Amino acid sequence: HRGRAARRDGRGFSGGAEGPLAARHGAAAQALAGSIGGPVCAEGRSAEQAPVPLAVAVPGSRFEMSPRATTLDIQKILEILPHRYPFVLVDRVTEVVKGKHIRGHKNVSYNEPWANGHFPGRPIMPGVLIIEALAQIGGILAYASEPFDSSSSLMYFLGIDKAKFRHTVTPGDRLDLEVQVIQHRTNVWKLRGEATVDGTLCAQGELLASIVDRSG
Repeated sequence: HRGRAARRDGRGFSGGAEGPLAARHGAAAQALAGSIGGPVCAEGRSAEQAPVPLAVAVPGSRFEMSPRATTLDIQKILEILPHRYPFVLVDRVTEVVKGKHIRGHKNVSYNEPWANGHFPGRPIMPGVLIIEALAQIGGILAYASEPFDSSSSLMYFLGIDKAKFRHTVTPGDRLDLEVQVIQHRTNVWKLRGEATVDGTLCAQGELLASIVDRSG
């Protein structure tokens, strides 16, 4: 089913009945900016924060994130995420602003396991996998913001709210993923994510996740 298509505004996130993301979460953005330093400008980005440093070296992890890195390829993503084939749903990270937002994408292929059965002759990427892709890139954002030992900790997906699916995603599409921090307290992260194809909003939702010990 193809729902109403929505397009993103020039600031990245889409508008709609509730208005742009910055308007919906302005107070949270201001509070977050206060905790990491610097005022938030009209685009929701701290005046002092450009999309540059990701994180620092993490004791016990295999991957040390370069302080100059702005992108992550699949090899580096695999050193952060615990997922493996066929459940790695982020191919590249193109921008990270620590404690603020992350952008990246997944290249949707006909060779993926769901393509033959969902649906025969008309492959459509399942909405739950789009949400999972947003959750995975959100996990990378949490790691970049407050590095944790990935050998002993995992980020658990706790819940989804306000999920909407507005347009189909099919093999051959590049699924662009964008996640922004709404709130962060101790080890719990509340995130808002949107997935688009060629600027058309396909799925969105608010995600809740927590960093937990692997042994737990």
